[in-house]
Amino acid sequence: LAEFLPTVYLACPHGVFPYGAIVWCCYCRWGCGIWQYTGAADVVKRVPGLRYMHSVIWIVSASKRSIVRALRERSATSSQGGDRRGGVLGIPPDGILGAFRSRPGVDELVIGKRRGLMRLCLEEGAQVHAAFFFGTSDLLTVVQDPWGLMETLSRKMRAGVMGFYGRWFL
Repeated sequence: LAEFLPTVYLACPHGVFPYGAIVWCCYCRWGCGIWQYTGAADVVKRVPGLRYMHSVIWIVSASKRSIVRALRERSATSSQGGDRRGGVLGIPPDGILGAFRSRPGVDELVIGKRRGLMRLCLEEGAQVHAAFFFGTSDLLTVVQDPWGLMETLSRKMRAGVMGFYGRWFL
């Protein structure tokens, strides 16, 4: 077997809900046989409805410790189909801030001065692949708070607390 390098897929942009990233996880798992972990806020595992996504996208905390553990995990390919588990992580690099800055018709990545994820990738010797999912910000519209209170509260709580709606206000 060739040396296995850990891999990080940057799923951009986040939007309200990263639909493209979830479809990519399913494709990797059932189409390619690569079981990818997904970095997410800790609160996702506790929200009714969202917590059931864990069985589909293998959620790990977006903390440094969890990301490093997911990248270091190795397992040999199985004899029943060649599935590989561990060492692959998908994560939206713009996180909660990207969700708040999401606007219909505008596909942008909001990173600012964040460098922690790239530093982890360098330390672990991980390959980094950028994936841009166009249209993610068009599916749901964030109710904008003109004073930025919800954004500040969400960043303090490390969970996206926002109002949003879809087509025809559904």
